[in-house]
Amino acid sequence: MDTSEMRELLRGYLDEIDWSDGATKDNLLLHLAGRDETLRTMINQYVVDGLYQTPADILNVIPAQAWQDAQGDQWRGAPSSYADDAPDTFRESPVGQAAGDASQAGESSPTMSGFGPAAEATTEIAAEAVEASKSAALEAWSDIANGFTGEMMSRRIVPVALSAMTEGFGQAYNRQPVKAAALLAAGLGLSTASGLNTWLARRVFGAKGVTIGSDRIRPGLLALWAACYAYNLWDAWAGAETTDAERPAG
Repeated sequence: MDTSEMRELLRGYLDEIDWSDGATKDNLLLHLAGRDETLRTMINQYVVDGLYQTPADILNVIPAQAWQDAQGDQWRGAPSSYADDAPDTFRESPVGQAAGDASQAGESSPTMSGFGPAAEATTEIAAEAVEASKSAALEAWSDIANGFTGEMMSRRIVPVALSAMTEGFGQAYNRQPVKAAALLAAGLGLSTASGLNTWLARRVFGAKGVTIGSDRIRPGLLALWAACYAYNLWDAWAGAETTDAERPAG
């Protein structure tokens, strides 16, 4: 089989995919599993994480070297000694264009994360949300360390720690069941709709085929989740200030 036949074979597999919402690298690897390991290895090696809109976008980022390697031939490169002289279609691809735009603007090249060309990196968005939550948590812990000891400290530490694990748990500990249910529902709903749960399952726990709610990060909803999470920590802290007699029911 020559390289043109291999390209046509890969195109045939790509045409089997539903491209209406684009396809990620993970989608391609999953589709090729059990069909052709040579092509699957090529995709894994040469296609970077990102959202691609057509089969041509995939074929454009695979250099001629990849097809030669797949044939078992030793690739010796272009005759010129300069790497820039070698034919390369990566810059015409959506991922290459996004990297070029960022470079011209004086920014670092974006890390494509699976939710669209030229979009912010998923890892950066998730990191910002986590940093915002950590700041709120650190502020609460700083107040605890500076101002309270003994019974009052333990009264505050427990609900804040519970809310840090899951939204609403601290409010439940503070005997505020209505608020606890509302925060739990808001937290789970926003983390699912924003794509955070899918990101955690795939990037943190390694479950690449798992989708929990949205399969791409939605920055607006992620920002709302971060605000909800920060409020959840602060409210758990503030709710612990009231005495048992003064504590409201919801």
